[in-house]
This record gives sequence, C-alpha cells and structure tokens, in this order.
Amino acid sequence: MSTTFKYDASYLKSISGILKISCLCEYYLHVFLAVACFIAASTTISLDVTAYTIATFFALLAFSFYALDAYLGYRLSHQRDAQTQTEPQTV
Repeated sequence: MSTTFKYDASYLKSISGILKISCLCEYYLHVFLAVACFIAASTTISLDVTAYTIATFFALLAFSFYALDAYLGYRLSHQRDAQTQTEPQTV
C-alpha cells in the first residue's frame, strides 16, 4: 500500500503552521540546552574545585529541567497529533 504525501506551502504561512513550527523549534531548543548542560556538567565535575562542584550541581539540575520539559513537549505533541487524526467511518 503506497500513500502519497502532498506538500502545502500555504500551511507554513498560516497561523497554525507558524505555531506548529515554533513548537518544534522550542522542542529542539530544549533538547539542545539539555545536552549542552549535560556536557558542561560533565566537564566541570572532572575539576576538583568546590565552586565547580556547586556549578555542576546546578548544571545537572538545569539539565533535568530541560530534559523533562522536552519530554513533556514531545509527549504532548504526540497526544495532540493522535487526537486530531480521524478514523474512517464504516456505514
């Protein structure tokens, strides 16, 4: 079974298209920030300085918040997509 996908360029210019893209850019931004915080925490934990250890704690805390927000946004977008899909009605 093959399906064809049609690309509608006017959808990207509509309000719903712009909002959908901004939600995707927000999701990817939170994923990027979570990875950046994890890398920063991983590098600062290797240095044995008390100030860096405290900074590592806050970087890991920020990592967990960004990762949680990215996961919740991902889950919400999939729930929203599942709710908008319609099932074929049989008569």
